[in-house]
Amino acid sequence: GINAEYMGDIQEQTSRGPITLIDAIVPLARMFEYISELRAMTQGLGEFSMEYHEHVLLPENQIEAIVEERQRQLEARAALQNSKAAPTKSKKG
Repeated sequence: GINAEYMGDIQEQTSRGPITLIDAIVPLARMFEYISELRAMTQGLGEFSMEYHEHVLLPENQIEAIVEERQRQLEARAALQNSKAAPTKSKKG
């Protein structure tokens, strides 16, 4: 559900026949994941809209996890660039 999976807070949920309207506060980064899931769940018929609510700082443990992941990405990129830039030795025979 939206609460646990998307770190969201449902404000209101209303059913109108086969349509369910959900008003929730969800981090923007999670909404990009939701787009694909909504389309899959509704065979491409589901729709949603977003509007800015507020800026909230992440908890410290999430900030640390993001920084560590980014450092791993940068190290992997540097290693790849170094392996491409390293001259290759050719054998003369």
